[in-house]
Amino acid sequence: MKFLRLLVWTLLLGVLVTPVLASVLSVECPVVVQQALTATDEVCDKTGRNQACYGHARLQAQSQAGAPAFTFDQPGDIIDVTTIQSLHLSPMELSTGNWGVALLRLQANLPSNQPGDVTVLTFGDVQLQNAVKPATRLDVAVASNQYLNVRLLPTTRAGVVGSLSPRQTTVAVERLADSSWLRVEIPGSEVLGWVDASLLTVQGDVETLNVSAPQRPYYRPMQAFYFESRSDAEAPCPEVPTSGLLIQTPEGVGEVKLLINEVNIQMGSTVFFDAQPNGLMTVTTLEGHARVEAMGVTHMAVAGTSVQVALDENMRPAAPPTLPRPYDEAALHNLPIGSLDRAIEIHPPLTPDELTDVLAEEQAALCCPAGDDDNNPATPCPGNSCGDNTQPPVDDQQDDGGQQADNCPGQSCEHNPNRNDDICPGNSCANKDKNKDKK
Repeated sequence: MKFLRLLVWTLLLGVLVTPVLASVLSVECPVVVQQALTATDEVCDKTGRNQACYGHARLQAQSQAGAPAFTFDQPGDIIDVTTIQSLHLSPMELSTGNWGVALLRLQANLPSNQPGDVTVLTFGDVQLQNAVKPATRLDVAVASNQYLNVRLLPTTRAGVVGSLSPRQTTVAVERLADSSWLRVEIPGSEVLGWVDASLLTVQGDVETLNVSAPQRPYYRPMQAFYFESRSDAEAPCPEVPTSGLLIQTPEGVGEVKLLINEVNIQMGSTVFFDAQPNGLMTVTTLEGHARVEAMGVTHMAVAGTSVQVALDENMRPAAPPTLPRPYDEAALHNLPIGSLDRAIEIHPPLTPDELTDVLAEEQAALCCPAGDDDNNPATPCPGNSCGDNTQPPVDDQQDDGGQQADNCPGQSCEHNPNRNDDICPGNSCANKDKNKDKK
């Protein structure tokens, strides 16, 4: 009889206590989220360009090989992103009040005199790995009394982006694996290009420069990185945002270029990213737009849509990006957009009719870029009003060395309509008759 009474009281106590505990957890959970974001706003207010701030506990940071030791274990700690090899943030832990939040401000490809930075707010169970090695620089000088071409690619057939004057000095930032060409800065600008190393006098050991592939762009600190975010299916309350990254560009800067999980991202907007190994990286545009390119395929994620890229176990693309689609509102629940530099309103998911219009505009843009006519499309589009042109675009032509063909015949540096960017940025074509490659 006593056992029966004890059992009844135990069951009754469980019925009464469980709702109370659930109520306590539902109160504590949103409080932890709000406290974490508020604390981050306060302690990270002074974060500067190319710096990372410890927003809220708990984070684990690993330094780059050879980088100076740093302290990054308390809210408010700020370090240069060049020293970071990896960051690992904590998921929500109600028992300890931990929920990892970190803030990064990046220059990316913004000009040095451009006010504002790219804001990267990362939160929840996220791992981030820097893909940019600490930069090394060497002083170099033109070794002759002639002008020297600075080229888009390390080949004499590539377009010229500028020139160096006789005996002029500058800095080299990268090299080919065999050190035959160096990537240098054009003095007085932020334009980078390639110069035949045999035509330069190098101050120091050229082998200390970072090695780059011929067509790989130059990336500034943390402009290229890998990241993964764990599922929040077991989040203790609905107020916990989906783990991931919020990235926002400054207003009025055009497109910022990032390389995320080896997917090229060009964005002028506010975008939410989440990614899982052997799963998907989802690029969700909250406002503005984002171009997503992988495996030679590009799709535009306009506001109200998302584009996905399948990833392998190493967080690299396993397939081209999908067509844009209306985003899942549940995945954007309670995103901390209030902690970003620029206030925004999240665009609602596109309707089916709006999405149809977006896809039609994207197809038209691919087939008939501005300035082209129906007789000269840039991309084969059978059945399209632009016509069908089976000739490969100019950029597909290769020279004997496997490099890109000359896209600036005669150093004219005219814009190539078969590309979506200027093949000769910042080139004045001055002194074109004097410029030499000695090749």
